[in-house]
Amino acid sequence: MQADHGVLRFAAGLVVIAFAVLAVRGYRLGVTCEHARMTVRGYLRTRVIDRERISEVTDFPAVRWTAPSGRQRWTPLVALRTSPGEFPATRLRKEHAVSKLRRWARRGQG
Repeated sequence: MQADHGVLRFAAGLVVIAFAVLAVRGYRLGVTCEHARMTVRGYLRTRVIDRERISEVTDFPAVRWTAPSGRQRWTPLVALRTSPGEFPATRLRKEHAVSKLRRWARRGQG
């Protein structure tokens, strides 16, 4: 009986830690563009992408890019996704941010 409670407490502790990590990562969601690279912070991972490797910023929105190995990659921009219930002003700001990202990425292409 005691072992069951220990397993349940351990599982509950793991769930609390997972939610805490997601809360902190969620708070830091975003995209940062520097001179030669873009940093995309998502819920589970942060990617740093060189500007010259970016081929497109899609409507999803996501970044299509080529890894140094030549493999085609796709990284969603979770912070800039729109949803049906959000305020129109928020939607406009996100759409404006995506268009700015497109312009920034195009400046790095040849």
